[in-house]
Amino acid sequence: GVPEAAAFDVPENMAPQQVAQKLLDLGKPFQALAVTLEGLETKPYRDGCGLNVGMGYCIDARVREYGPGRVRQDLLGAGLTDSQTDTLLGNDRKAQNGVELTRTQALALLSLTEGDYRTRARDLLGQRVFDALPDNRKAVMTWLSYNTGEGLGRFNRLLTAVRQDRTSDAVQ
Repeated sequence: GVPEAAAFDVPENMAPQQVAQKLLDLGKPFQALAVTLEGLETKPYRDGCGLNVGMGYCIDARVREYGPGRVRQDLLGAGLTDSQTDTLLGNDRKAQNGVELTRTQALALLSLTEGDYRTRARDLLGQRVFDALPDNRKAVMTWLSYNTGEGLGRFNRLLTAVRQDRTSDAVQ
């Protein structure tokens, strides 16, 4: 079945651009942007953050920030099995590399965590400024928060430009 958090069941043969367009049509601009920029990754991979699944869900960073219980809840909520979740939270790299999500689970995982990053972006910009942004700009700020984690706070010129409604400076 489709995890409750997923916007829709993503067919394996649907191109990422089509998935992004459907997400836009469903009023999910953050998810559409993430699919456009990250693709629809289903196999675990490692980067500077650590072990990632889906579209950049960094297990290591999320365990550090929210604890293993919350990460377990996210993974199970996205439709992964107990066994897959145990493997991803374990230390066996070979076994971790063998876990594969469906595209629908990857999208559900992104959806489950969107609120965390939206809140971080809102807190950095200020509630009044964030709430006044059009949905597409909220999506960009949320994606930047998602992509940089705590690092969004280091983008002082960007945050100042957005707070002062200086769009061209923010784009720069």
